[in-house]
Amino acid sequence: MGQQHLEEIELESYLDGQLSWLSRRRVQGHVESCESCRARLEALRARRGYLERMRVQLERLEQADDQAMRTGLRGEG
Repeated sequence: MGQQHLEEIELESYLDGQLSWLSRRRVQGHVESCESCRARLEALRARRGYLERMRVQLERLEQADDQAMRTGLRGEG
């Protein structure tokens, strides 16, 4: 009988550092031996990295917009 794949919530919890030591070791061992779950974990990491980069970029754009608004308002007065 083949091994059962990890649930998405287990992979999420693993990345979030929310698993107990024993559960973390179980997930690590499974990911080392299961190509499918390893690929899903890497895809999840990549997606999180992308979302974080987009969050930072959005924050920078909002700051630049705020600065432009303040500069523009001072110039109009």
